Amino acid sequence: MKVLRLTGRATLHLLRGIGAVALFTLRGLFRLQPFYPRAFLAQIVQIGWLSLPVVGLTALFTGAALALQI
Repeated sequence: MKVLRLTGRATLHLLRGIGAVALFTLRGLFRLQPFYPRAFLAQIVQIGWLSLPVVGLTALFTGAALALQI
């Protein structure tokens, strides 16, 4: 019986922690006002797509340095 009690306490403690994190996340998401989807998508393009040349150039030089080391 003691094992079940300890397991139940641990489970409740874990669920309480998960609930606290979920509430924290939801409160944070609801405070993101106002939300501009067009500006958000523009930033995704700016950060993601337009950074590919820099990432590619970095990968090229990293690969060249690695090839020289090998």
